[in-house]
Amino acid sequence: MPFFSYVALDSAGKETRGRLEAGSERDVIQALREQGLFVVNLNAAKNAGSGATGEERSLLERMSIKQYLKVTDTHRIFLFRQLAMMLRSGLTIVQSLNISSELVERRRLSLAVQRMSHAIQGGASFSDSLKQEKIFKPIVANLVASGEETGEVDRILERLSDNMEMAQDRKRTLFVAMLYPGIVFFSSIGVIVFLMMKVVPDYAEFFANRGQDLPTLMGFLLDVSDFFLDWGAFMGSVVGITIFLILAAYTTLRGKAVIDHVLLKIPFIGKAIEFSAVSEFGVTLSMLLRSGMTVLEGLRVMTKVMTNVPFARSLETAGNDILAGQSLAAALDRDPMPKLVSHMVAVGEQSGELDTVLDNIGEFHSKKLQNSAKLVIAFIEPALIMFVGGIVLVVYLSIVQTVFSAINSI
Repeated sequence: MPFFSYVALDSAGKETRGRLEAGSERDVIQALREQGLFVVNLNAAKNAGSGATGEERSLLERMSIKQYLKVTDTHRIFLFRQLAMMLRSGLTIVQSLNISSELVERRRLSLAVQRMSHAIQGGASFSDSLKQEKIFKPIVANLVASGEETGEVDRILERLSDNMEMAQDRKRTLFVAMLYPGIVFFSSIGVIVFLMMKVVPDYAEFFANRGQDLPTLMGFLLDVSDFFLDWGAFMGSVVGITIFLILAAYTTLRGKAVIDHVLLKIPFIGKAIEFSAVSEFGVTLSMLLRSGMTVLEGLRVMTKVMTNVPFARSLETAGNDILAGQSLAAALDRDPMPKLVSHMVAVGEQSGELDTVLDNIGEFHSKKLQNSAKLVIAFIEPALIMFVGGIVLVVYLSIVQTVFSAINSI
């Protein structure tokens, strides 16, 4: 039977490490529970005598490049879920942080968790310690602060994890919606450039060396090919510089605002971005309201969370309108927010179930985002295939026409 290395806690919160031979992970967990131990980490281990010592494993882990890579949302989600599980098990926040600092994969995150533990032991609250760490977004500290007031920090961390996982799904869907058509488009451009700069000139030269007059279609393609050969390097440089300038502008607030506004106007792509932003707005604001925040506080947090600048500015203006006495539905009735949102929010305000309505808005637009991504792929793929196929067909017909012309002349 295989060996398993484990990290477990007893009823007093004391950490215990060891190795156990068992048929499966479930058997290990059951055996440790019978001993009054709570498993927090479990891994398959090599047979005794064949693995490295604890110090050697620790040194190898520190030498791993993964330890020093960027902390992603996946690692934050793992941390929050671990903390929620430990808090529900009766451990203190300091005990939970100390254990989690050894379980996370990224060294930067581990050091941040250790600093948070020391800050809490020095008298700071959990939310205050989160504010001091830049690897956590401001919304995390705000939510945890609300959880500290209600005594539901574990539930807040669970909701936060769920929200972050949904955000990852939205980003993944939006990325696929843009990436796949982009790959197909640039591949198509590559095929066209190859035909115009390599295939057509070679065939034209082959027939011209034999004194063969080129048909009109081949002559036209040869003119296009000459244009590519003469100006191809220049056009490639212009495109490269333009892409670089756009990416550079996107790193500035004004440039990002302009580019985000333009992206919202692009057919299909703009709708996908809109659905993603509205889904993020609905799900996140619903979570904030359920955590005890007011609508105004939630909107102020949302302006810092929203990645799309036009939507973030719209929410900032909505917050100012609420201060002036307007309802949330009336404050949201402006571009780029869809009309449907303000109508549904009005229903939620009247029924007293605003958080539920916002959650429904988020889920509804999340599904529309998925459908939009499928529609983009379904529409663009055949369109580009037909476009490239048309170019190839024209080149093929020009070559065939030239061949038949040569045969007739013979």
